[in-house]
Amino acid sequence: MLANHLSTASKTATYISKTTQNELIEIYGDLIREQILAEVKHATFFTIIGDETTDVNTIEQFTFCLRYLFENKVHEKFISFLPAEDRTGEGLARLILEEIKNLGLNPNFMVGQAYGGCSAMSGKFKGCHAYIQKLFSTALYLQCASHSLNLAISDSCFIIIIQNCIGSIKEIYNYFNSSSKRTLYLKQIINNSNKKKLASVCDTRWVERHDPVITFRQLYPFILTCFEKIVEEETGKNQTSAFNYLKNIQSSCFIISLCILKQCLSMTLPIAAGLQAPDNDIMDCKRLVDDVLFMFKQMRNEKLNEEYGEILSEVKQLCEFSGTQLTVMRGVGRQMYRPNAPAQ
Repeated sequence: MLANHLSTASKTATYISKTTQNELIEIYGDLIREQILAEVKHATFFTIIGDETTDVNTIEQFTFCLRYLFENKVHEKFISFLPAEDRTGEGLARLILEEIKNLGLNPNFMVGQAYGGCSAMSGKFKGCHAYIQKLFSTALYLQCASHSLNLAISDSCFIIIIQNCIGSIKEIYNYFNSSSKRTLYLKQIINNSNKKKLASVCDTRWVERHDPVITFRQLYPFILTCFEKIVEEETGKNQTSAFNYLKNIQSSCFIISLCILKQCLSMTLPIAAGLQAPDNDIMDCKRLVDDVLFMFKQMRNEKLNEEYGEILSEVKQLCEFSGTQLTVMRGVGRQMYRPNAPAQ
């Protein structure tokens, strides 16, 4: 119908201006929202799911979603973006309750609140959930399980060489992504891989870093070859940057960190996806966490030789390809400028 209209309509009556498009989008949005609210009212009970972020206009937006059971199936539906001028727990609570009122929902049927772990949301006394729960005691607060996993991984990764490895992957992605010429270099070298380009590294979500790390590991030989080509053919700043990146990824510290990261993040990948499934309950989350913990314990204990043997074999393979001599890393830097009495 739309194709017929565009092909037959007069040039002055196509109605495809940005104003008309925005009006149509708003109408469709209202119709979809009405259908969702009808399902929520039929289900009676509902849970609020929300998160806040800053948009491109630097305006804080609160994402308002509803979770409910309809026809024996769990649904999680986006409802609206709410500009949040007051980002305190009390201000966000007022914003949520006002939106519930505007949607014609009964807050007494609100049985849950699901937010991230920031203090404005999770604070015991002045958090958003605390203000709402004072008024509606049945609205129990559950912190986002995926967000908790992200914090756990972030807090546990305090090893400097691992952090440096992640930083190098991010810088190398930006190096290629910022130049169409360098991107073309890499595309011409990549031939027999199902991965054709590097993936960007998420700044905040550790659980979303598995894909960039796994992709980088798979493309490592091509990236190395590409840097060697740029060093040979380019001059000036491009050559210097490529040379520095080349020496970085050829180091045994980087190669070891890359292989360990790939192994560990591939184990957290299923739980990262599973914790975000709409039909998950608390027991499903517990089983997912227990499975991953069991795998790590096996890796450390029973399968120590087998698992680390595979990682070491992969490290040796990359070192051989890159011409790197695998060396034992120093735990403490060599003292050069202070006297150190020899031990007895």
